[in-house]
Amino acid sequence: MTGCREALEQFGASCVLTSEDTLPALVCGPLNGSSATVSAKDGTQLISGLIMALPLSRKDSVLNITDVSQISGIVQTVDIVRKFGIELSCSLKDGLLVINIPGQQKYTPSSMNLEGDWSLAANFITAAAIFGEIRLTGLDVNSSQTDREIVDIVRAVGATVKIEKEYIEVHRGHLVRFDFDVTKSPDLFPVLAVLAAYSEGTSVITGLDRIKYRQSRRVETICSALKKMGVPISLSDTEVSITGVCATRRIMENILLKGGDCTSNGDHRVAMALKIASIISQEKVSIDDMDCVNKSFPTFKETLNSVIVKK
Repeated sequence: MTGCREALEQFGASCVLTSEDTLPALVCGPLNGSSATVSAKDGTQLISGLIMALPLSRKDSVLNITDVSQISGIVQTVDIVRKFGIELSCSLKDGLLVINIPGQQKYTPSSMNLEGDWSLAANFITAAAIFGEIRLTGLDVNSSQTDREIVDIVRAVGATVKIEKEYIEVHRGHLVRFDFDVTKSPDLFPVLAVLAAYSEGTSVITGLDRIKYRQSRRVETICSALKKMGVPISLSDTEVSITGVCATRRIMENILLKGGDCTSNGDHRVAMALKIASIISQEKVSIDDMDCVNKSFPTFKETLNSVIVKK
């Protein structure tokens, strides 16, 4: 909850957290219109909440957002509140995103279709690029979600991708090394690490300073697990080099990833990525906390099992 207390206090509310800035929290409102500066460095969820709440304030507000390397979540929130009758204006200049939000507004009912989640779909797209094929529906290829880049990534490393109006198909290929900066797509990191483990050569993923402390120390957790499974990894503060071997050669030369006990550290994206990595492991991979996927994808295990063809 880093930054939550400070942000709410700028708008006249109070928030009491633990000494480590974690839950439980005691929050007292209401939010008052004001001009305040909030950083997006540690994520955009709090900012999205403010964008939703501030139109109901008695006075106008100006939200100055710094460190906006990951802007897609903010853009989606702005688009959605506008669909429900809220007026606001945005401008981006010199790395500062300024959102002017008039107060005393009211939400009006509206109907809309919710987009499929690209960060969750990335697990299945990656699995198909490595091991087989899949057809996915419900995804908007023109979405503002930055994680849609997973399609371009798997295509660039050697998978075949077919995009139609109603579906996306991905077919495995001989995957080769890649370079990618996750600054704008931090949620892709765990599954990209798995993709690198199955791509021939040494892949380099940069922009790790953006996600170093995200969730459960996500970078360290997924890298530690893959190392334990036998993947050569070199990690620094800003980038990771992962030396991979394509799935076909792993099978032919009997160099499958090792099994054993791994920890997700309670991180739903790490848990899903490790499950993808273990599809053809030598032995069973036991992940200590798969229930954490319920945060974003309660039916992940069942959905994955439904598309895996056992031979």
